[in-house]
Amino acid sequence: MSESKGGAGEKRLEAINGRLLALNINIKNVKRLPHDAEAMAIALAGLKTDLL
Repeated sequence: MSESKGGAGEKRLEAINGRLLALNINIKNVKRLPHDAEAMAIALAGLKTDLL
């Protein structure tokens, strides 16, 4: 989950989790990172999953 200064933080995570649970999808691991393209690319590199 990317984080930005003044962002929604935990409330946003709860909202995302609620939407995914409605689809019968559980969040297993949450990685927090800065809200920028380089940090996101590094975090996504090498993941072996069906859903990002």
